Amino acid sequence: MKHAQYIRYFAVFVFSCVVLYFIIPSSNNVSSVDQEAAYASRLTKYSALRTCQLNGPTTNAKEFAENYQSCIEKHLPKTNFEYFNMGRFHEKKVFLPLVKESSAAQNCNFLTIGIGGDVLVETEFKLAHPECKIFGVEASPDQVAGFEEFGTVIPYGVGVKNETINLVLRKAGKYVHKDVEVVAMQNLLDRYLGTRFVHYATIDIEGAEYAILKALLSGNALYNEGIVVCQIDAELHGFNADGSNIIDLMKAYAVETSQYIPVANSPFLTHQKVTFVNVENERCREAFNLDTIGI
Repeated sequence: MKHAQYIRYFAVFVFSCVVLYFIIPSSNNVSSVDQEAAYASRLTKYSALRTCQLNGPTTNAKEFAENYQSCIEKHLPKTNFEYFNMGRFHEKKVFLPLVKESSAAQNCNFLTIGIGGDVLVETEFKLAHPECKIFGVEASPDQVAGFEEFGTVIPYGVGVKNETINLVLRKAGKYVHKDVEVVAMQNLLDRYLGTRFVHYATIDIEGAEYAILKALLSGNALYNEGIVVCQIDAELHGFNADGSNIIDLMKAYAVETSQYIPVANSPFLTHQKVTFVNVENERCREAFNLDTIGI
């Protein structure tokens, strides 16, 4: 009799366990559901931001850029930035802050494309992030400005591929046109940084930035070379009277296929300053805490 009762009790216990297994979600399942919901929410946010930016005025760069920033303020959360000052014209480089304790922040690097005779930004950055290595690309030797005191100078022009192109260089305080042999970006990264992963980058090379920035986008030449840049502070030079080059580049970074979203932009002289953040690469997301800040 007791034996039969034990069998019934055991059967009820097993049945209860089976029922509980199916009706109570595991913590892993809950976590997975939460992650999927967060991902869907991000995509909705990005889509609204991109739609807002792409539907702005397109005949005037100033108006387009004003709408671009208005969309950022409307669709992205208010965010704290790191600001690094330049020595000329009160320019600032703008970035999301690095999470230093993150494993994704290990071997942190900062790449300046175009030193341009001013190293105040890199000086401030080194004080804030002594753990990071700093590299500076500069094709004009007299514009290195003591950069080697705290970083590695890369004494070349940089391009999408190895070729000779006409660059605008700063020499003795003036800008001059000169044919320069440039080296493909992936080759410079391999030789000097030893990695194609860059945490921070600034680019200010008097109009030559457009080809490089476009090539970094998903599916394009530098992207296909495995180059990942988490954040780019870009100075977009307005050499066209209608600013169409600025508009085209900002739109290219706002389309659905772009792995970047803009998080800040502002006018600077006749140019536009924009900070683009890579929101698809998981290491970038972790290094700059994008999940926590809601981007």
